[in-house]
Amino acid sequence: MRDIILALDRFDDQALLLGRVGENRATRISIDLKSILSQYPDAIASITVKQPGRAEYPATVKQEGGILTWEITRADIGDKAGSGQAQITIQDADGTVIKTAIARTRVSESLGNATAPAPEPVATWIDKATGTLADVERAGNAAQAVADEVQRRLDDGDFVGPQGPQGDTGETGPIGPQGPQGEKGDKGDRGEKGDTGPRGETGEKGDKGDKGDTGAKGEPGKDAVIDATLTQEGEAADAAATGKRLAEIEKTVAEKADKARQNILIGSGTGNPVSVSDAFSAPLRGLTVYGRSTQDGTPTPDAPVPIVSAGDGGSVAVKVTGKNLLYIPDGVKTVRGVTITSKNGRISISGTATENGYVYLPVKQISIHGLALLSSNVSDPVAKLVSESWEVLFVQGKANVTQGVITRVCFIVKEGTNYDSDGINVQLELGTTATAYSPYREQLLTLPTPNGLPGIPVTSGGNYTDENGQQWVCDEVDLERGVKVQRVSAVDLSTCEITSTTEFAVTKRLSIRLLMHGRDYKTEALCNKLQFIVSFNKDIPHFYVDKTNVQAFIPIGAKNPEEGEYIVLYALATPVETPLPPAELAAYKALTTYAPNTVVQASDGAGLKLDYQRDVNIAIKNLEDAIASMTTT
Repeated sequence: MRDIILALDRFDDQALLLGRVGENRATRISIDLKSILSQYPDAIASITVKQPGRAEYPATVKQEGGILTWEITRADIGDKAGSGQAQITIQDADGTVIKTAIARTRVSESLGNATAPAPEPVATWIDKATGTLADVERAGNAAQAVADEVQRRLDDGDFVGPQGPQGDTGETGPIGPQGPQGEKGDKGDRGEKGDTGPRGETGEKGDKGDKGDTGAKGEPGKDAVIDATLTQEGEAADAAATGKRLAEIEKTVAEKADKARQNILIGSGTGNPVSVSDAFSAPLRGLTVYGRSTQDGTPTPDAPVPIVSAGDGGSVAVKVTGKNLLYIPDGVKTVRGVTITSKNGRISISGTATENGYVYLPVKQISIHGLALLSSNVSDPVAKLVSESWEVLFVQGKANVTQGVITRVCFIVKEGTNYDSDGINVQLELGTTATAYSPYREQLLTLPTPNGLPGIPVTSGGNYTDENGQQWVCDEVDLERGVKVQRVSAVDLSTCEITSTTEFAVTKRLSIRLLMHGRDYKTEALCNKLQFIVSFNKDIPHFYVDKTNVQAFIPIGAKNPEEGEYIVLYALATPVETPLPPAELAAYKALTTYAPNTVVQASDGAGLKLDYQRDVNIAIKNLEDAIASMTTT
């Protein structure tokens, strides 16, 4: 095999002999990419070929160990001799072109049909070659024949190899004789102004001038009587002075309000739910709701996985409650001979049980995000919380974590036992320790989300970190600032322009132009039919998003994306802010914290950030307790 080894920066200096017509895999060209890979480790190289009388096409190459290898096949050679071109293109992983270079190529003629079998008998050819050699040895012009042959092979490019290194610079030659004097040049520009000279001596005193005009009347003295009737000029002046004074008063009031706000002790919490135990009963100081999108599995072209976002149903509900999360509506029900009644959250149970089992009442449906504890002020009968299918989610006195939806509160009764209990208090609270009973209290804020509230889990660069430490690039509703911030775009690939298609063995890569620029190719994205992998040439179904394109690798025999088939969520390079409607802001400003325990929850798994006014007395007490524990240990 003929091996040609080149450095990338010398590629466009070469005239590459690809081979002779009919050859297959007789030439291998290797290009060293290490210099460019040291600057762009993720760079990918490709070669585009233009052969005599043929259309451009991408060559089959392999990039490995910093070397790009192009093995010349019969398809590259073609059936026609002549000159062509080969362009090498270096692209970063986001599709940005880093460098291109073009080399000249040549395909030489072959004698006869290179694909035909060797003529018979072979011995005749050998005898003829031996006789020719003897003739050449006897001829007086043998040297000239060899020279001619070498020249012919040079013309055909058989000896083309990589260009050698540049030689050392030669010594500087002697200085030549001085030339004749040139013509006189044009007049130069005018020079800059010189410095000011020293000050002269003071002249003699001049004559006294004439008396000036009488000045304006001065302000009245301290004890002067002022006429209450002002002139027009006086009224204007008085109005200006009054306006100035009012502005000063307004500024002072604003500064005092800011100072008062600065003196307020502000607490903050993130997650879902957010639970605080040192709140002062006051309006919220800040509330932000963050989006979230999930997929239940890894998508493939044959097995799509839908993307589910918070707010897909048209709204996200934000609920502010006290520490007790369980709301039991007023009601009465008789089961198994026992009557259970609820009034203002308090429960009574009476009657004799006819069999073992539950007595129960419906509750306002709720799912708890986090560890929670069910408690009651009576030990018998034991309280439980169950789902619609009667799955036990919480048992009195035992903390649990569950995503199940609570629909009923139940009490276990035993056959033949008479019950006569009144004033039973049941409480569900976050944490593992039961605290004093508090009645259920609630405020509800519903945020419209006509396009959902999406969010993409990322390894870095997120605008929200949840209670588990996972970062998200997500849309957010910042109620304190009064804006919705869009950070994620959802796009149907059928609505975008396909700018190029590259076929591999298994897949074809579609470069699809985005209408809104993405962040960068390293930022994770979601698709309902393709898994996220950052690779420009990996031959499996996948995708990633660079600044201007979605690079989608779909099955090679598949149609281009059709409406609704491929949905991609990606992070925007520049967030888009939209003011919130006045009604939403008014509803937010009406929300207050409950003292001292407040819990804020959001539906659909949306994230939360809460800013609230802390109770100074509780904060000081907590600080004193912390200091005391440090000094005692």
